[in-house]
Amino acid sequence: MVLRRFIVERVLSDPWLKMKYTKGKCNIPSGRFERMYKNDLNAHTLRKTLTLIIFLDGAKRNNVLPSSIRLFRKNGAIKSSKDFLHILCRDYIHGIGNLNKHLLQLGVSASFEQSPLEELDFFVTNLATDLRDGVRLGKLAEVLGDSTGVIEQMRIPAISRLQKVFNVGVALSALSDLGVPNVDQVHPNYIVDGHRPQVLKILWSITSSFQMNNLLDKEKLREEIYAIRRSKKVSKGPLQFSSLCGDIESCQDICDLLLVWCDAVCSSYNLNIKNFTESFADGRAVCLLIHYYHPTILKFSDILPTHISLEKDAAAIDDATRERLFRNERSNSLLASQKMTEIGGIPTNMLPISDTSNTPEERTMIICVSYLCARLLESSLESNAILVIQNAIRLYLNRAKLNQRRHAVHVIETAWFTYRSVYFKRQRALYINSVRKIEAFFISKRIIFDRISRQRFCATQLQKVARGYIARKVHQHIISERRAVVSIQKAVRGYLIRELFITYKMSIVRIQSFTRMILSRREAGVRFRSIVIIQSASRNWLS
Repeated sequence: MVLRRFIVERVLSDPWLKMKYTKGKCNIPSGRFERMYKNDLNAHTLRKTLTLIIFLDGAKRNNVLPSSIRLFRKNGAIKSSKDFLHILCRDYIHGIGNLNKHLLQLGVSASFEQSPLEELDFFVTNLATDLRDGVRLGKLAEVLGDSTGVIEQMRIPAISRLQKVFNVGVALSALSDLGVPNVDQVHPNYIVDGHRPQVLKILWSITSSFQMNNLLDKEKLREEIYAIRRSKKVSKGPLQFSSLCGDIESCQDICDLLLVWCDAVCSSYNLNIKNFTESFADGRAVCLLIHYYHPTILKFSDILPTHISLEKDAAAIDDATRERLFRNERSNSLLASQKMTEIGGIPTNMLPISDTSNTPEERTMIICVSYLCARLLESSLESNAILVIQNAIRLYLNRAKLNQRRHAVHVIETAWFTYRSVYFKRQRALYINSVRKIEAFFISKRIIFDRISRQRFCATQLQKVARGYIARKVHQHIISERRAVVSIQKAVRGYLIRELFITYKMSIVRIQSFTRMILSRREAGVRFRSIVIIQSASRNWLS
């Protein structure tokens, strides 16, 4: 969008010309100014277009622009600057003839021609098909060897199978000259046919030969292994021997040294590393590697338990616990991937999310652990350097403060010892008269002070007797008031109790009278019914 805006506003138009003919009063000039504006605008557009063509042509010929940037479209009909100028003259500039000849007379040439090699697309989206023609492998050999001439030997475009086999053979020969191992074991026909194991084999050989050797230094890795083994966190044993690769000093395989380093770190937490597949499946190994060097970034408490960390038999685990452990393993892998991103310097999403039922691929884990090891060792050196610098600065500041204080104390002591006698003389001369006057005043007033002290003692005794008398009177008054209050409370409680007794008695009498009334009514009813029955029986007998 920015380039398009620039072309529209600066190449196909000119704000200065527009302001010249419109004076800011309108958008497009009219009348005779319109014809003059269009002529000047056409000249401006032609000048800018030719300048842009010559600039891009010269930049491309002098390799100012990278080879990945193409001046002409891949599917376009124009492939050179001369053809573009010819079409420009034919369609837009009539009657000028060969424009390139006029430019040569001015000492300017436009001779760039885009070759088919520059139109090649080196992006790889499918390993099974993109490497079959051998061109991308050749470009990879040129990039890794920092040289040219490999692609020039190839047959481009490669259409037939024989051309593709020839190109792959040239690329493999260039990789073999660069010292890539196992290249001779891969036949070009496998690459042309898209044989996946052979393609992955050659790519792994290239990666292990260039990338891992650039990432890791064997000597530094050995020193780190020795330093970890000498630490108190690892159990004592032979320093230069490992059950994984034997003698560490004579081991030249970077993968074996990397595995020994992982085992040395993880053995501090009672976790043994045997390979790059099952041992790294639960994610605990990568988390422990990060925690060992950066305990503040990844805490040990954040690492979840897995199948390997459980001491009991795996057969005794129920299905719910097994599913929870699988989730913990995937969570550990995800946590390690996030912390690797926080550390920086490691490609994102490199660590596969795996568990013990879905172990990661060995080569993928080797590359991931290689990047992690390189970054951890680098950050370890950075942390040690920071600590050394901080300690040195603190020591320097403490020494500077100590020297400053010593100097201040020395200055104060020197001044004190120098002016001590003078100070005492001045203080004595300043306060001697006042002290003498105060002493004479107290001596002359001693009798008065003694009298005042005796009077104060007598007054104190009188106050003591008076306070005792008043306190006894107050105590007696309080006792008499308490007795009166007790008597009043006693009388009030007696009255209340009598009133309550009379109330209870009246209630009981009422209840008894009501009860007797009910009982007498019942008895009268019974007698009445009995009399009725007797009368009925008597009347029946008499009748």
